[in-house]
This record gives sequence, C-alpha cells and structure tokens, in this order.
Amino acid sequence: MRDMLQELPAASGKMVVQAGRKIYFIDIDTISYVEACNYYILIHTGDKTFVVREALKDLEKKLCPRTFIRVHRSIILNINIFKCIEKAKNTLMVRTTIGKDFKVSRYRNRSLRTKILTHYTEPLSAVA
Repeated sequence: MRDMLQELPAASGKMVVQAGRKIYFIDIDTISYVEACNYYILIHTGDKTFVVREALKDLEKKLCPRTFIRVHRSIILNINIFKCIEKAKNTLMVRTTIGKDFKVSRYRNRSLRTKILTHYTEPLSAVA
C-alpha cells in the first residue's frame, strides 16, 4: 500500500497521506504548517491534524518550495499564514495569522531572508 501511495502524483493540488488505517486526500492549500514529532510528522490544516509516519525531509520534497518554507529542523510553514517576521534576541520569529509564533533557527535564518526577499517582494518600479 505504501508503494502505491508514493507513486501517486500530487494531482490538482492534493496530497495523499496514509495516517493509520486511512488514506486521506488533503488539499495542499489548507496545510498551515508541518512539524516533526519523533518518528512522525504532524500535518496541521485549518481544522484537523494528521499524524503520518514519514520523514519531514521526504515531505518537504513533495511540497512547493515557493509556498512552503522550512524555518527549523522540525518545522515547515506555509508562507500564506505569515503575518510578519520579527527580529528577536539573536534570532527571527515568524508571527502567523493562526495565532502561533515560530522561532527560526540560526541555521535557517539567512535562507529564510534570502527566499523572502528574492521570491516575495515586488520591485519598486512595479508599484504605482
């Protein structure tokens, strides 16, 4: 069954995950964040949390790098839930629209800044 799931493409913005005895088809747009917890990952959507036995790095490869950003070794965030990024003592904090704050690890600090500034800011000449 696991081999069959890995062969299925992420068609029409859906992700196929097996959690326990059930197979779920999750809309990728509804994923707020993903966190690692021991040998499992927790996929948080608006109203549900799916517990999946998979490595975070494997799931990261399946997600769109333009929409999902890894901010810590155990956290991947959806850029659409970002409210602001604040500088805290020696680190960055991501404030989100879901009311939860996430610390950016020192290792991921520079890559987050680069990614945000490269992919998500418009040139000033485009603003009228």
